Amino acid sequence: MAARLLELSLICAAHFADNCEFSAAGDLFVNPRKVIIYRSDCPHPLVKQRNGRLTEQVKPEETCRERVLFEMKHEVWTEIAKPAILPYLFQRIKQSSRMAPWYLYDAQERMKKIADTIGFLSAGSLSEFEVLHNRMQTMSPKTRRFVTDHQCNFDTRYFDRFGR
Repeated sequence: MAARLLELSLICAAHFADNCEFSAAGDLFVNPRKVIIYRSDCPHPLVKQRNGRLTEQVKPEETCRERVLFEMKHEVWTEIAKPAILPYLFQRIKQSSRMAPWYLYDAQERMKKIADTIGFLSAGSLSEFEVLHNRMQTMSPKTRRFVTDHQCNFDTRYFDRFGR
């Protein structure tokens, strides 16, 4: 079940990356599910809002950036209580010692491919699906193939096999 969830998460993150939905891909791939904020001037820890900025949550009323950064550096620390879902599932599967090393290697390579795709499309100033789609329509076949080769384009082969 965990391997099937990992596969589904990889497929979703790859689809998001391929379609310039970098924030959604990041939620699966990079952004921790839960971050605890500790402050020296507060006896109880806070839970960080998932897609919010740490500085805005800790010091929302402060306007002086230098002061906020100083306080963040010296009076605030964080703990990742729940990592992003993709790394979490991968580690759980790896620690279970139930999956073949070749599968773990393949899954890790696909995670790298997602990161590479995000970097490639970002470098081309492709930050929205509509922009990517419109540019793909005007590209030569060779250039279109070049872009497609740098996308994930994952299939559901492992997901389907694990389901059976």
